[in-house]
Amino acid sequence: MEGELAANEPSIIDRNSANASSHPSIMNTLSEDVEIIGTISFTQELIFQGRIEGNISSPSILTLGETGFVKGDINTLSAVIFGRVEGNVSTKERCEVKSTAIIEGDISAGTFKIEEGATFLGQAKVGKVK
Repeated sequence: MEGELAANEPSIIDRNSANASSHPSIMNTLSEDVEIIGTISFTQELIFQGRIEGNISSPSILTLGETGFVKGDINTLSAVIFGRVEGNVSTKERCEVKSTAIIEGDISAGTFKIEEGATFLGQAKVGKVK
């Protein structure tokens, strides 16, 4: 798929059953069989398990699953990375790099957490910009 993809297929996730009926969470999901050449932009939280050659941009949260691969830059509110990134990651709030992650690029984040076992080849700038 070429061009720009806006992840607009929301699904309702019961993230907190006590409040689920009054405040359901909307989350987009792109599975591991999705391959994109282009840009992804979204406004609700996204779980991405596929492959993209291009950039990801959002004012929301990205979770890059273990099968997820990004060859391009990520610019989001927050990111949780289990998969592979060949590019820079920029988050306004937090960036979590899980033990299965491989990142080849620089990270800029308000807060930064990296688990033992993760591979990070780049530089990190951490702190909120005023």
